[in-house]
Amino acid sequence: MKKITRGIYIYKKRGIRSLVSSVYNKFTKNYRKSDTCPLPDTITLEIGRMCNLRCKMCWRRAVESDGGHLSFEKFKGIMERMDFISRITFGGLAEPLMNPDFFKMIDFCDKNDIIVDFTTNAMLLDEEKSRKIIS
Repeated sequence: MKKITRGIYIYKKRGIRSLVSSVYNKFTKNYRKSDTCPLPDTITLEIGRMCNLRCKMCWRRAVESDGGHLSFEKFKGIMERMDFISRITFGGLAEPLMNPDFFKMIDFCDKNDIIVDFTTNAMLLDEEKSRKIIS
């Protein structure tokens, strides 16, 4: 709470430029010695461009899409280059369960000790898919 209060104080008294500068200085203070920034351990990846619903409140309808999916081969290539990742979220504007390679991707992550999170509307879940996900 103290840090949040300090940020609000900086913003109210000195403006947004000062607040951004303060955050930047605190973030980079620990990395100036090595001139490197730590690699992320988590990524969010959209593995498709299709959804099985047309919700009125969803802004996905405003985004043009060719309706494609990320193939397992491309996914594997991405993940092999990002061997420092320990957690992945399948998210975005698409329904991940519509990707035909969804379970291959989960198996790949499981074999490589990568934690998987995903956002779904659950309309495509059945007992078999549910069991695959939790096993």
